[in-house]
Amino acid sequence: MEPTTTTAWTPSPGERIRHVPEWEVPVNYPAKRPFYSRVVKPYLPSRPLKDILFPRKPSTKSSAPEIAPAIASPSPVRDTGASISADESISKEAAISSGSGSGGGGAGGAILPTTTYDTISLQPERPTFRQRFDAILPPNKKYLRLPRKAFLIALAALIALVILALGLGLGLGLGWGLRSHHNAELPLPWTATGTKEQKGELTYFSPALGACGWMNTDSDTVAAVSHELYDAAAAEGQTNPNQNTLCGRWIRVWRDGEDKTRNGIDVQVVDRCTGCGVTDLDLTLGVFDRLADKDEGRILGGWEWLQ
Repeated sequence: MEPTTTTAWTPSPGERIRHVPEWEVPVNYPAKRPFYSRVVKPYLPSRPLKDILFPRKPSTKSSAPEIAPAIASPSPVRDTGASISADESISKEAAISSGSGSGGGGAGGAILPTTTYDTISLQPERPTFRQRFDAILPPNKKYLRLPRKAFLIALAALIALVILALGLGLGLGLGWGLRSHHNAELPLPWTATGTKEQKGELTYFSPALGACGWMNTDSDTVAAVSHELYDAAAAEGQTNPNQNTLCGRWIRVWRDGEDKTRNGIDVQVVDRCTGCGVTDLDLTLGVFDRLADKDEGRILGGWEWLQ
C-alpha cells in the first residue's frame, strides 16, 4: 500500500477567508451575488431578445455523403516469369479497356451500384406571436408581485391614463394658443389692430335690455358691437355677460367718405350683435338718422376706439 501524501490547503485568488485559530478549520464563505444576478436576470428570457424577435434561418445543406467516382481497375497480371514486351502490354491494356467499355462479363466490365439520398430540410418552424410573447414575459412568473394578466391590465390602464392626460393637455394648450392668436388679430381696444381705424357696415336696431344689463331707448347714443369682439373680450372663465370688459367703452363712428372730426358721433357699447361682422356696428335709430336716411338701412362707415 502506497503512503498517502497530504497537500497544504491554499486559498484561491479572490476567496474570502475568516481568520480563525489554528485548531479550527478555515471556512470559505460564498461570494454574494450582485444585484443584477439576484433581481434582474431571473426575469429576463434565456435567449437574447433579438434572437427571439428575429430568429436566424439556418443554412440548408444536403446531408448526403459525397460519392467517389467509380474507377475501373485493370485485371491483375499474373507474373509467369516470362518477359512481356511493350507491344504486348499495350495490346492487353487496350483489350481490358474495350472489355470494360462494352460491358462484358469480365472483371473490368463490372458496374458499381449507385445510392441515392433524400435531402432533409433543416429549417425550423417560425415562432408565433404568442410564443415570442411568452418568451419575453413568461406566464408562470410574477411581475411587481402580480400575475402576468393583472400586470398587463394595470400597465394598459396606466398607458391609457398617460395618453389621455397628454391629449387633454395638448388640446387645451393648442386651443388657448389659437384663441390668443385669434384675439391678437381682432380689433380690440388693447390690441395693435384695435388702435387703427376700422371700416364696416352700419345698421340700426331698437335697444332694450342689452347684454351689458342696461336699459336703453332709440334716442340714446349707444351701439352694439360684433358678437366675436364681445365674446373675445370676456375674461377667462367669465360667464356673466354684464361684466364684459367692452361694456361702457366709447366708440367714434362716422359715414364713409366724411370727416370724422366734424361728422363723427360718439356712442357707448351696451350690447352684442349676433348678425354683425367683426368690424360692423349696430346703432340706435337716433344715431343712424344723423349719419344717413333710415330708408337706406345699411351704409358703409368707419369707427375707432376712444381712449
